[in-house]
Amino acid sequence: MNKALFEDVALKTKVTPRTVEEIFKVVCGFTAKTIKEGNFETVMIPFFGKFKAPAKRVQNRFNKRNHIHEIIRSNS
Repeated sequence: MNKALFEDVALKTKVTPRTVEEIFKVVCGFTAKTIKEGNFETVMIPFFGKFKAPAKRVQNRFNKRNHIHEIIRSNS
């Protein structure tokens, strides 16, 4: 992935590059899960900033959900 970046951060924080990579994966997974489960709300990660789903993706997701509900209602 970002081997050079992991190595640089590892040197600065005095941990192994593998540990940096594992932390990175956990934080990314947590962020993605939180955004999806929380109605695509913004997630704040200390020292890294705010992360949010792109507005267009959120709108497409809600449009698709509404379209499915309309199909179900029309078939009932």
